[in-house]
Amino acid sequence: MSDTPTEEPSGRQRNADYQQLATNFKVVNRYVLWLWRLHLGWCMSACPPLLGRVMLISHTGRKSGIVRQTPVNYRVIDRSVWLMAMPEAAWWRNVQADPRVQVRLPFSRWRGVAEEIPIDGDHLSQIRAVMTSGGWIAATLDRFHPRKASDAEILEHVCGMHLIRVGDLERIRRRG
Repeated sequence: MSDTPTEEPSGRQRNADYQQLATNFKVVNRYVLWLWRLHLGWCMSACPPLLGRVMLISHTGRKSGIVRQTPVNYRVIDRSVWLMAMPEAAWWRNVQADPRVQVRLPFSRWRGVAEEIPIDGDHLSQIRAVMTSGGWIAATLDRFHPRKASDAEILEHVCGMHLIRVGDLERIRRRG
């Protein structure tokens, strides 16, 4: 038996980490949305190892009914778009209320239906793919590098998060 205490993050510490991460992403997301509005959103995905793969997800506000857009990291796997949400993400609560969403990838737009997928060993490859799609900047903001982490470390790190698959994709054609 060892006298050294194990360093497990308490629930309060994990919530503080999520709060700090959410604050960091709110600041970054303002600039990312600005780039998309200038039609330069594709630039965010120009160097995936550094900036990650970034798309916009459009969802309807559960209370206001207003269409909102949120930049998220994503990965396309088997003709579905996979992404992750933090435990208390407002956009995820909106998607739970109305799972019909639009995803705006760098050079295309799609309609689909979002569904939550269980976070378990069966979906570990998708989890790792989505986490690595965040690039260096997301790993730095999160202070967790999924390329270096073991499977057990990844599952522990994403405990409480939401793995989302947007399927039944239908391409949205440009007018004109």
